[in-house]
Amino acid sequence: MSAVANEPTRAELDLAREAFDRTAVGLVVINTEGIFRTVNRAFCEMTGYSREELEGQSFRRFTHPDDIASDEENLRLIRAGDDPQGTVDKRFLRKGGGEVWARRSATVVREPSGHARFIVGAFVDLTKQRSVDIALEQQMHFTRALLDAIPNPVYFKDREGRFGVYNRAFDELFGGGRDWIGKTVHEMFDAASADVHRERDRPLLERPSSTTYEMMVPTVAGDTRQMLYNKVSFVDRRGEVAGLIGVITDVTRYKETERALEASEARFRVL
Repeated sequence: MSAVANEPTRAELDLAREAFDRTAVGLVVINTEGIFRTVNRAFCEMTGYSREELEGQSFRRFTHPDDIASDEENLRLIRAGDDPQGTVDKRFLRKGGGEVWARRSATVVREPSGHARFIVGAFVDLTKQRSVDIALEQQMHFTRALLDAIPNPVYFKDREGRFGVYNRAFDELFGGGRDWIGKTVHEMFDAASADVHRERDRPLLERPSSTTYEMMVPTVAGDTRQMLYNKVSFVDRRGEVAGLIGVITDVTRYKETERALEASEARFRVL
């Protein structure tokens, strides 16, 4: 009598089915051979297939070929008594063409003996998110290529004065195979030179502004070059200073030419 009292009523079963079907997350129940026993509305909308097209069919028909092997291995482990894999990303083949990226989590329904009976899978559609991620990755790659194409050293420092990003020209001038990410000018130059840079940077990190100055700078090649620094505050979307951007121009030859011209003019005046 106790067992009968604990059995769900027809109304409770109908409510459970309704909740299963109306859940916004894609839900499926498959057996240990990978056959869909039931799917909900959200999963159908995700894949483009109807219940009639999915239920009773193997997941292999709708899974991307590159993901089938890992799913097969997961089922094998479940049949052997292990727990399913943790959260994983996988691809479905959408009806009419295209791929659906989904994040899957699963739980196993077992008999009292411990034998696996069904697997309940929950799927969150990641297709749009992955499209955004790919577009962002492409934009980052373009930005990196654009920076490296600039012949002048270009770099970014955060509010603590640590280098965050720099281009190929900067690395060729100062790098020497050393990684400057997270480092400061005090780890790059002597204390006196580093202090000058720090004081020049301070106003830019306090409020939006820009500055230009020249300095004699040692390079990785072992010589000293006269450099023109152009720096501007980097302001984030909230309008707050998040760091600074610097561009360096080697003006050594220009200065040498200028001094030679001045010397020539002086000699001409003497004559």
